[in-house]
Amino acid sequence: MLKTIETCKVRNKKDDDLRRAVDEAQDKYLPLHFNSAVQHNLDQERQKDHISHFILRLAYCRTYRIFFKI
Repeated sequence: MLKTIETCKVRNKKDDDLRRAVDEAQDKYLPLHFNSAVQHNLDQERQKDHISHFILRLAYCRTYRIFFKI
């Protein structure tokens, strides 16, 4: 994802082109579903993704203040 953004910035792509490139890269590299043969509820997958994000923040948090940005 970062490489896609960097490449677009280096090539002076317009915002619309950048957004389109990021969307394509996201669909390719970060799909929310792991098996296209099975119908998945994308809202549930997004919720799991958000929850896992905060679990990782907790796991790597060194102090209470850093996690909650106090």
